[in-house]
Amino acid sequence: MKRSAFQLGDKYNKLREVFIDLFFDIELFSKDLRIYLGNVFGNWGKKVFFGKEVFVSVLYRKRGKYTRPLIHLGMSVLAGLSIIIAADTKVNEIIKLKKNTKGNLISMRFH
Repeated sequence: MKRSAFQLGDKYNKLREVFIDLFFDIELFSKDLRIYLGNVFGNWGKKVFFGKEVFVSVLYRKRGKYTRPLIHLGMSVLAGLSIIIAADTKVNEIIKLKKNTKGNLISMRFH
């Protein structure tokens, strides 16, 4: 049974309306999501900066008493993170070599 061009046009028009409604709903959802995330991260940022202000004011009042321990803590964290990142990089390199050598572990050890 052959359909007329008019019947096909109705189907395409309905499909077009469905897609227009879908894109309109996606647009509304993205606007609401932007507002929600703006509120969440805005409030989080206010709390973080308030906490930072309190922390800095305590350090400033002590006039350098906590400077050395704070620098040592920061350097320790930096060293720890660099060790973790280096180990992860080495593991990824070994995995790549293992895939390329098809399990020949002896040849991997000396690369």
